[in-house]
Amino acid sequence: VLVTESLISIVSMYSAGSLSERKNPSLIIKNIQIIRGLLIALIALILYTSYSIYFLPLVNFLVRFTKPYYKSGLFILQGEIFPKKSLRKMYSSSNIMFYLGQILGIACAGFLLTLNNLYEGILVSSAFYFISGLNIVPITKTNFNNFENKPTVLKKKSSIENWFVLIVDLVLKKYFLYLLVASSINLILLIGLKNILAPIVNKNFSNSSYWMSILDAALILGCLISSYCTGKYLNKYSMFWINIFSLLGQILILFLLGIVSQSFIIVMFFFVVGFLNTVSWIQYAAYVQLECNSLIRGKIVQIRDFLAVICTALFMPFLAFLNENSVFNAVMGVSLMAISSVAFFVLYYFIKMKEIK
Repeated sequence: VLVTESLISIVSMYSAGSLSERKNPSLIIKNIQIIRGLLIALIALILYTSYSIYFLPLVNFLVRFTKPYYKSGLFILQGEIFPKKSLRKMYSSSNIMFYLGQILGIACAGFLLTLNNLYEGILVSSAFYFISGLNIVPITKTNFNNFENKPTVLKKKSSIENWFVLIVDLVLKKYFLYLLVASSINLILLIGLKNILAPIVNKNFSNSSYWMSILDAALILGCLISSYCTGKYLNKYSMFWINIFSLLGQILILFLLGIVSQSFIIVMFFFVVGFLNTVSWIQYAAYVQLECNSLIRGKIVQIRDFLAVICTALFMPFLAFLNENSVFNAVMGVSLMAISSVAFFVLYYFIKMKEIK
């Protein structure tokens, strides 16, 4: 299933970046969110029918396929609307609202599922997609009214030329490649952790859905607090050392998750991973908006996910094999993959810095 989802994402990401760069991003966001809302509402309508077994996989495919278009469009829109000097704070605030929404969503879903109101829960989810899409309408009418008519350089560039600009930026920008690698490794670590969450809960909490929600909430709470701290305090410190500390801390925690069985410590581990993991994304997103060519923003926001998804498709079958033997083996597998990635990251950094000097 994971490999199939990864392949779907790869196909979607390839086209999402280019389309968002060449069309009105606010219209893309609005239309995608409304489409996703309709698809989720469709799930509620067909849930208890004999057709659900056929339509649910198709709806799930379409919801996942459209996600990269929303992400690329939003990334471009943020770069156009917000002042450059406040981008890092903007990403911090955006992440805070995103994770607050996730925590409220977990609470709402848990409450509705406790009452066995699955139908109502799906409709609530659908309604929020509609609200999200409609919130973009004022931006569509004001900031981007003439977007399609602007004689921008972007309109004159072909997709191949834009890919060439991306490659040039990757090679020449001082920090771009290693921030990209660091952010991609962090995303892979997060995907790996989420995929060993069920075995950890099964081993330490007797497969309790309550504890699975607690661990998920601890992870999100760590992300939320990290978003606040990154925007307010971490501007003073080196991006390189922040990312190294973040990666090494997560690897150590993954290693310890295979050994520790105390519930409170495991919850705290998930909180710390959430905190450390969020730092690199805010650093990466702000740097890209400030330093990289605006022609390729849509591709840039997808290339990180693209790298992570490819690694997921390659390594998750191996991780699933380890999972069947023991949780400890699975945790060690994720840790070893991360250690090798960090070794490459550090080596590249020092080679690049030597060239610059």
